[in-house]
Parts: sequence; C-alpha cells; structure tokens
Amino acid sequence: MANPYDGFDAVICISLEGASEREHNMKQIAAVTGAPIEFYRARRHALGGRHGCFHSHVQVARLAYERGCENVLIFEDDVRLSPGYDPEIIRHAADFARRKTGWNMLQLGYSTMRHNTDFLGPVHFMFAEKETPHIVRHGSMLCHAYCLSRPAMRAMIIAGGDHLAQPGGATAQVDAFILQIFKGGYFAVTPLQFDQKWCSASYNDSATFVERFFRANQCDAETWDLFYHLSMLPGVRRWVEGALLLLSTALAVLIVILVHFYSARSVRSVRSARSVRSARSVTIRSIRSIR
Repeated sequence: MANPYDGFDAVICISLEGASEREHNMKQIAAVTGAPIEFYRARRHALGGRHGCFHSHVQVARLAYERGCENVLIFEDDVRLSPGYDPEIIRHAADFARRKTGWNMLQLGYSTMRHNTDFLGPVHFMFAEKETPHIVRHGSMLCHAYCLSRPAMRAMIIAGGDHLAQPGGATAQVDAFILQIFKGGYFAVTPLQFDQKWCSASYNDSATFVERFFRANQCDAETWDLFYHLSMLPGVRRWVEGALLLLSTALAVLIVILVHFYSARSVRSVRSARSVRSARSVTIRSIRSIR
C-alpha cells in the first residue's frame, strides 16, 4: 500500500539546533507513521523565541516554494500522535491538499480557538461547514502540524517577511498571524491527527495564554487530550442537533398542552360564573314572586 504521505510534496519539521530529545521524538514518529520527514535546523535568534519561531515558519514556506512544491506539510518538533491517528485520514488529507483548489491552510493539529480568548471557538467548530467527512472549514490557533498551499506559501513569504523586517522584529505569534493574512480558505482535519507533546519544555519565551496554561500543567495536558476531544465535536454535531430538535419538539408539545389546559380552565371558569349569575337571578325572581 502506498505511503499515506505521498500526496504531500514535502514534509518538513522545524527543530531547534541542539534539541536532540525533540529530534529523536520526531524520528520515532517518522518511523511509526512512514512520514518522510526532513529537518529544518533553526537557531536561537537574538530577538527572542517569538521572532525565531516566526522566522523559521517563513523560511520553511520559502524553502518549499522555491522547490516548486504545490503544498508542504509543516511540523514543529514537539508533536505526538493523537489517540485518533489514522493513516487513512492522513491519506484523505494529502489527497485533499493535492486535488483541492482555493484552499490556503489545512490543519492536522489545532486548538479549535481562533484567538486566545475565543472561548466559543469549540461551539463554532462544532457547527463548521463540512467539506468532506473528515475535513471542515475552520481555522484556529496552534501550528504544530499544518499544510500550506502554494499560493499560501507565497503570501506567507511576502507578508511574513514584511512583519519580520519591522523594527524590533516579530510582534505576532505565527499561528495568529497566519489566521490574519488569508481571506478564508482555512480547513481542519477532524479528528485532529497530531497534538502537541506538552511534557516537552517550551523554547518560546513569548508563549500564548493557551500554551502557558498547558505547559504549566505539563503532562496532565496529555492525559486530558482536550484538543483531541474538542476536535471530535463535528462528529457529534448531528447528535446535538437531534437532541435540540427533540428538546424543541417537547417544548412545543408542552406549550400546546399548557395552552389547552388554561384555555379549558378559562372556559370552565366562565361557565361557572354564568351558572352562578343564573342561579342568583332565579333566586331573586323567586323571592320577588313570594313577596
């Protein structure tokens, strides 16, 4: 059977020079999955981890673009396989990247949140439009495993290069920046295939709130598999919609019953009042006749 990664023109992992433990981790993943991973050796940057990380992602996009690649799968070196890793889903994603037109980014790992305080992100993700059974239209934070199209590589090189050239270097997180430079064309594989290896130490001195939270809880984050479970939300969408439909139907029936009950009660009250008035009239007439 063909390698599921054959549809990707290049598979490149960004790894910091000297990070032997992380490199070993990625080599193990390559051995297990068959991914033809090549390494881009990044160096610590004088302007800090945020700038260095941003620079590395731009350089990998440039490297793939100059090779003539139509797509490139980019890894950071602290990824791990998710509980739902499936070679057939990888094959499906690679086929999408090879055949689909008009797309910019396809995420194989993500958070479902579009920014650090997007706490409704999982809800939006649940109801995201399905492109295929395993791909939805959605872009979110984290870029430890994602694929860029050729037009997206060019946009990344130009816009990212301009951002890096500003005084003081990069001020934006690379994942947030990527979500800003494209006018749509964001897609995500569900369930996610790669999560971050949160037990690994972070080399980013300007980590986001999400990353700081998970790093603070270290390996508990891997035990929770939170982002993996969130990535399953589109799969339970029909159950949620069914439950909402059932709930709304039950509510409608309850309203009808209550309306009927109170209407009947009102009718009985009116009839009772009329009966009382009628009885009073008869009594009054009887008294008058006696007199």
